[in-house]
Amino acid sequence: IMNMARCLHPRSAIERLYISRDEGGRGLLNVTEMHDRISVGLAMYTCNSDSKFMESVKEHELAKWSGTRLKDCITTLERYGIEATIMEGGSILVNGENMKAKKVCGLIRKTAKANRIEALRRKDVHGQFWEVIETKNASNLGKAEVRFELRTL
Repeated sequence: IMNMARCLHPRSAIERLYISRDEGGRGLLNVTEMHDRISVGLAMYTCNSDSKFMESVKEHELAKWSGTRLKDCITTLERYGIEATIMEGGSILVNGENMKAKKVCGLIRKTAKANRIEALRRKDVHGQFWEVIETKNASNLGKAEVRFELRTL
């Protein structure tokens, strides 16, 4: 859609769209990642809540749907490279520990960001940006100096 509206070049790096502006990206939000975080967070909240209402929702989920949402949660986490398992009572263990929903959502965000940056670094043309930043030790320079360094290349 952005190509048709001439907002993005057809050969531009898509990964860079979803990296924050502070790190050299465009700062857009990835809707797929947001959906994954919300659905995993809801499944984790349902599993780990002490509320009687959420307990009945979890029982209904396990009895009627045979844990479909929990299985979807596991496959979503595996897609991001996060190890997760469903325990006997319907709770979800992430990386071997029982985590809160907010921590798991943060883990998804952190993993997705690292995957995007790594994919960009592997590209021939688009990966040069980070090489310049690292070789010039631009993280210690001011913003004006970084702009000057990038323009001179």
